[in-house]
Amino acid sequence: MTILHHRVHIIAVDDPLMRKRLKQVPAMRRALVMELDETHWLIDSQELSAVETACAKAGITMHVVTHAE
Repeated sequence: MTILHHRVHIIAVDDPLMRKRLKQVPAMRRALVMELDETHWLIDSQELSAVETACAKAGITMHVVTHAE
């Protein structure tokens, strides 16, 4: 059974070059809780805003999708 805390988000990063660039962004390093697999990362929701801002500055496109609980 998979159990996730409500203050985390899963992001999918399919592009290998994008994964490499994201790992270099300090806000992403702070937000990253763990890599679930090669393309899915678990990040702290409290850092999501900082990650979005840092990605925009770095020219990295990020889409946030929220699902109903």
